[in-house]
Amino acid sequence: MGNHPLSTNQASLKLKEDLGLSYTVGRGVVAHFFTNVDKNGDCYLWEQKPNYHFLIAENESIDQIKDRIKSKVKKFWFKNEEDQSKVEKGIVLLIPEKEKRRSLYLKAQKLKEKRGGYKLPNQVLIQFLIDQLGHYDKGCRGAHI
Repeated sequence: MGNHPLSTNQASLKLKEDLGLSYTVGRGVVAHFFTNVDKNGDCYLWEQKPNYHFLIAENESIDQIKDRIKSKVKKFWFKNEEDQSKVEKGIVLLIPEKEKRRSLYLKAQKLKEKRGGYKLPNQVLIQFLIDQLGHYDKGCRGAHI
């Protein structure tokens, strides 16, 4: 961000985008992610904390992990599927039982916590899914690289 501090409103909008929220947040939440560099009357100016990206990654919710898993399943396990209804169902076709899907999402959340709370990189998430679901390319027995 350099020499361009953000107003509380701009910082709130940035957090909304980076955290995938459907709402903007107040000054208290902004202060968790940003350092207050100037208070001029009613105007507050903020700069990202040095560990901003870690703080953002650490706040990846279980719903965001769930969405990423669904996305990866659609992209890799249903890559050449022409029937779009199958692609949209994706993970439900692979794991019809709701409780087993929930268990998969929780295992991914535990893996994230085990790795220090950081957002799981795509390669790690795909390898996790390969371990849990079997390889997306049935002829390939190697790991995804």
